[in-house]
Amino acid sequence: MKIVAYLSILVMLVCTQQVLGKPDEDCVKECKNNFSKGCAEKIPGCIKTCAHWTTVFVACPGNGKSIWDAWKDNVGVSFDSSGVYLDADTCKTSHQSDPNINKWQSGSIDQVRLRLWKKDSIVVEMTFNGTNTDKFNWFAPSRLLASTYQDMMDVNANFSFFKAKGYAGTNINRRFYINKSNYKGCAADAGWMFVKDVGTSHCLYDKYKKYPYFLYATNNHSGVWQTNGDYDMADMMSIEVHFHK
Repeated sequence: MKIVAYLSILVMLVCTQQVLGKPDEDCVKECKNNFSKGCAEKIPGCIKTCAHWTTVFVACPGNGKSIWDAWKDNVGVSFDSSGVYLDADTCKTSHQSDPNINKWQSGSIDQVRLRLWKKDSIVVEMTFNGTNTDKFNWFAPSRLLASTYQDMMDVNANFSFFKAKGYAGTNINRRFYINKSNYKGCAADAGWMFVKDVGTSHCLYDKYKKYPYFLYATNNHSGVWQTNGDYDMADMMSIEVHFHK
């Protein structure tokens, strides 16, 4: 028992040394890509040590739970008192949410970051100006500071949708929806990302797999939702907030 306890403390110290003090970009990679699940469990809220970034929401595909209801009202979410873990294994049955996001601290949040993950790697990242925002209006093109999609940052980029609520007509429910202004029918619809939430289907891309799921354009630019090679499915979505130092 003493040996087990000693090893547990040793692993915890090593993990802590690797995480604390890391630059923002390296810190999340350390926690997500290099740490074992056991290590993450030994450092409750390890992501929260990363230079004022705090993970407040983690969503997984295919669990049948509405991502919009989870984000909007904390419906059907799980929450660990030690924090929200950036780990797809923890949200296979329900999404994770920090209840404090319902008390959005607009006075202390200066940035919001949305990420899509696939096979433990970040495939989409967008950072927004979070100053004087609420839980919903930070997700807007006028607040976009940086993106892995260069064409999204183009001054001539046009969007038919760029809203957290997205398109909910006839219960289709495409959330966190960023679409191009080229509605020419399902086969030509193009954009950057959306969450296909629990609901009904209209186009082929509304029924690719069990709800919810995360569709994103590949190749670092917008893609056509029904063209093979233009899109892929993410394994997890995370939302993080950055506080004033």
